[in-house]
Amino acid sequence: MENYKDAMNYYYNILAYYREEKWRQLHLTIIKSAMISAFRLIDYNNFIKCGFEFIANESVPMEFKHSLVNCLISFLRLQYSPFIFDQETNSTKASEWTEKFTAIKNENTIGPIFINIDHDNNFVNCKIRFEIDRFSIEDEIPISVFVLSHLPIDLDHVEFNIKFENSQLDSHCIPIAPISDCLKAESLNVFRFKLCPLFRISEIFAKTIKISEIIFTIKNDVVVKFQWSFSNNRSTVPVSEMNKDSHQFNRIVSKTSAEIVNLESKIDFEIKHHKELLVNENVLIEICIHSKESHHITNINLEAMVLKNNVEIDTSNQWFKFQGDVLAEKKQDERYFLADRLAPGQTLIKEIVFRSLYAGQKKLSMKFNYELKLKHDNHVQIIANDKTYFTLLNVIDPFQFNSSVSNYADPKTSQIRLNEPFRLSYKLKSSCNVPLEILGVQNQLAQNVQMITKSSPQFPCCIHNNETIQESFLLSCPSESSLFALGTSTIQWTRKEKNRCDDEITVGGDMRKRLIVSETTFNLNSIVIQPSMIFIELFLPEKVYARNPFMARYKIHSRMDIDVIIEITMGNAEYFMIAGNRQVSSIQLAI
Repeated sequence: MENYKDAMNYYYNILAYYREEKWRQLHLTIIKSAMISAFRLIDYNNFIKCGFEFIANESVPMEFKHSLVNCLISFLRLQYSPFIFDQETNSTKASEWTEKFTAIKNENTIGPIFINIDHDNNFVNCKIRFEIDRFSIEDEIPISVFVLSHLPIDLDHVEFNIKFENSQLDSHCIPIAPISDCLKAESLNVFRFKLCPLFRISEIFAKTIKISEIIFTIKNDVVVKFQWSFSNNRSTVPVSEMNKDSHQFNRIVSKTSAEIVNLESKIDFEIKHHKELLVNENVLIEICIHSKESHHITNINLEAMVLKNNVEIDTSNQWFKFQGDVLAEKKQDERYFLADRLAPGQTLIKEIVFRSLYAGQKKLSMKFNYELKLKHDNHVQIIANDKTYFTLLNVIDPFQFNSSVSNYADPKTSQIRLNEPFRLSYKLKSSCNVPLEILGVQNQLAQNVQMITKSSPQFPCCIHNNETIQESFLLSCPSESSLFALGTSTIQWTRKEKNRCDDEITVGGDMRKRLIVSETTFNLNSIVIQPSMIFIELFLPEKVYARNPFMARYKIHSRMDIDVIIEITMGNAEYFMIAGNRQVSSIQLAI
C-alpha cells in the first residue's frame, strides 16, 4: 500500500515536471510504477489515466503500445483483459477486476474520466484553426480540428467538442456532416465543424471569439474525455516523427481566435453631386443605397455635416429636405430619415439639398445609421450599424457684382440731392466655368426710395464665363436722410442643364417637374441725400418735329426760407437752336 501511495504521489506531483522536460526514461519509470500499483489495487480511474499516458511515451515499443491499448479499450468496455506488465498477478486480480466491473455497471459509480493531455508528449497531437480570420454575425464560421494519432490501432466511437471562452457559443458549434466517429491509427485525422451565425445568440459583446479547449471523447461503457487547452497561448513543438502526415501536421498553423466585423460590406452606398459647387447654390445630392443582405435593413438615417479642421462642425452651411414639392431647412443636429425598411436586393434612392454660404475647400461627412433585422425561426435580433463617408468639396463664387450710383443731371458726380432723380446701375458677371441660367432679379429698395423707371434685360437668360448682364434704375428720394443703404438685389439662378426644359430636371433617371432654384443676394450702394437750395423742373412737349420750333418751359423752386437772387445761364445745345434770352439775372424768388 505504501509503495502504491508513493507511486501516486510521484504521478500527481512530480511527473508533470519530467513530462515537460522530456526526460522520457524517468517519465517511463514513474508512470509504469504508478500504473502497476493502480492495477494491483483495483484503482480503475488511475489505471486508465496512467495507461494512456504510458503509451504516449516515445520510448515505449510499438508492440507494447498495441497490447496496452487493447487492454485499455477492454477495460473501458468493462471487460477484463490481461495486463502485460504484471503477468504474475493477472490470474489473482482477474476476479477482483471482474467484480469491480460488475459494481460499476450496477451502481454506475464511474462518471467520465477527464485526462488533460495539453502537452507535447502524448499519444495524439492536436491543432485547431478558424478557416477565416474575420466574419460577421450572420456568417457561418468554419473550424477545422487536426488530430495526429500515434496509436497503433484505430479508436472507434470517438467525438470532438470545441469549447469557447464565451460558453454561449459551445452549443452552436456543430460538426459538418458527415463526420467520422473513428480516429485512424498513425495518421492525420481532420474533423470539420461550423459555428452557427452569431445573431442567433442573444448577447455577443466581444469583438473577438476565442477557442479555449477541445475535448476528445472515447465513448464506451465508461467515457474518457481528453482535454487540450488553448487559453495559455503555448507554442506547439513540432512532431519529431518523420512521415508524410507528421510533415503535413507540422505545417498547419493554429488559429484559435477570429474577429467579428461589421456588416457594411454587404450594403453599397453611392453619393452623387457636382464636382465643383457654387456659393449659395442649392446642390442636389442623390443618395443610392443597394442592399446585398439576405435580411431586412430597417430604420435608415443619415447624419450629414461639414467639418472644418477635420474635427469641428462648420455651421455656416445649410441643409434642406424635401417635404412634398417644398424645400424645408433641416436643423443642424437633425438626422435625415431615409427609409424605415429596405428588403434584400432592394435599391433606395433619396435626395437632399446642401447650400454653402462661403467659398473654399470643405470636408463633407455623411454617416449612415441603420439596423440589421436578423430572423431565424422565431428568434429576431436587431443589430445597430453605421458607415461614414468623407469627401472634399471645392466651393467657388459664381458671380462678380458691381453697382454704382450717379446724379441724373450730372453723371460725373455721385452727389444725390433731395427730390432730384439719380441713377442706380449694376453689372453681374459670371466667374465660373458652368453656364448659369438667370431666372430673374428681385430688388428690395429702401422705404424712402421711389422708382421712376428701370431698364432690365429679358429674363430668363443664360450667361457663360466672363459674360455680363446689367440693369439700371432711375430713382428719387423725397426726404432728407443721412447715410443709408438703398436695399438689396436678389439673383435667382440655376445651372444650365443640357437637354433640359425650363421646368424639369433629371434625377435618378426620372423626369421631375421641380427646379432647384438658387438665390444670391447682393447689397446695393449706400448714399446720403443732400438738401438742394434751388430745384429746377423742365417741361417739354411729348413730341417735337425737326426744324419746327417748340416751347421749353422750366420752373424754379426755392427751398430757402429767405429771398434769394439767382442768375440762370443757358449753354449751347449741339442739336438745338435756342431763341430768346440766354441769360436772366436779378430775379428775386420768395418761398
